Amino acid sequence: MAYKLAEEDKLCGVIYPTYEGFSPIPKATCEMLESKCDKTEIIVKCKDNQSEEDKKPESQSGSASASASESTSVSESTSESNSTSESTSESQSSTSESASSSTENSNTPEEPKPTPEPEPAPKPVLTNEELDTIVSGKLSTNTTLGNYMVNQNNTIILIGEAPFEDIEAYKKEITDKVGDIPELEGYTVEVVVNKINGDNVGEKSTGAPLYTRVLKITKPNGDVYQSDPMNIGTTTETNIDLLEALPRVEDKFSKIITKDGQVVEVPEVSNEDKRTFEDKIINDLKAKLPEGTTVEAVLEGPKYEKGSEVLSGKTNYVLNVRTTLNGVVSEQTYNVPHTEEAPQEEPAVPDAPEEVLNEVLNSKLIFGNGNMDGNVLTILNFNGETITESIIKQFAEETRKYYEDKLNEGRPDSSKYKVEFTITQRKHIGDSLSPIDLETSIFTSHIKITKPNGDVIEKDKPVSTFVIETL
Repeated sequence: MAYKLAEEDKLCGVIYPTYEGFSPIPKATCEMLESKCDKTEIIVKCKDNQSEEDKKPESQSGSASASASESTSVSESTSESNSTSESTSESQSSTSESASSSTENSNTPEEPKPTPEPEPAPKPVLTNEELDTIVSGKLSTNTTLGNYMVNQNNTIILIGEAPFEDIEAYKKEITDKVGDIPELEGYTVEVVVNKINGDNVGEKSTGAPLYTRVLKITKPNGDVYQSDPMNIGTTTETNIDLLEALPRVEDKFSKIITKDGQVVEVPEVSNEDKRTFEDKIINDLKAKLPEGTTVEAVLEGPKYEKGSEVLSGKTNYVLNVRTTLNGVVSEQTYNVPHTEEAPQEEPAVPDAPEEVLNEVLNSKLIFGNGNMDGNVLTILNFNGETITESIIKQFAEETRKYYEDKLNEGRPDSSKYKVEFTITQRKHIGDSLSPIDLETSIFTSHIKITKPNGDVIEKDKPVSTFVIETL
């Protein structure tokens, strides 16, 4: 006969099947189980009413569960049930053990397991057309290789090849950009630079490229992309050839007066005249040179002076010219032609009057005064000062000028006398003096007169000194 378990006998945490139409299980009494209940303790633990003391290790819980199962088994075996009742009891016991074990295991917290991230989908490999766009855009550069040197007429005078260091730097500039382009992650980029023929020396410059570049890109799948050759820009520098732009200075500037191969006069030139000449050269050059050229021109001179010998090829002024274009400086010095003129003829000027010439040559000259003790010179003064070498020279210069002015009085500059005059001291303080020619024995002088026609007159002139004897 089959029974259904009463609600109060059901274990918590266990799901029991529902049986309809069956009678409840008969209740066993202590009298019925007296022989087995005195030493048996049945403990049922549920999650809701379990105390802290009841939370014992899993081994204890297992032991209690086993006791409960054993007790249940004893109770059920004492009742006189049929095979159906016995089967139900065993099923309930097994269910109770499973529920108890499940309840105890649920009290041990489990560590959360990290959720694995899904692997990213592989990036599609770029097509050659997509790489064409990157190569011409993100991997482009304005850096140039090679240069042309041209003159002011844009004619090539020199072609400069790029040094090895510049080519390597150009390649590195491009490959360094790869790391900043996400699309090229996992790609390998190689830059190949090739030399090509451009413009030639002697031709007009067109700025034709001297180098090309080719980019080889290895894709992640091993395929290799290669770009078409692309031109690399060049630079053009203008080097001004001043001698070609201005072979020589044709305009004359300044004049010198010459006679018999010598310069007799160099007329002065005003600063305004110099500036006017310089500005004319500057404007003429700017009209011939490329736009933006800075031109400077400065006159230097005069190179001749009165009395200079006239030399072939030597000009009175030179012109220093400097041009600057794009930081390139060119300099050139030019001779500036001058005009040579003969002096204007002046009426003949007679020599100085004879009486004037004689006065200069023969007039008495007095210089200084002295004292003598016995025959020894003890004092020698001039205007109250002891005579020194500088006082002698000063007196001689004043005398020379006096004589020259006297001879040239009323004469033109082209017909002047020239006078040279010196005084020599023969006796000094402490020297013995002879009573013969006492006054003229201390100093002597010499005069040299050059006439306008070049004739020379020289003469020694006595110098008198007043000497008194100390008593």
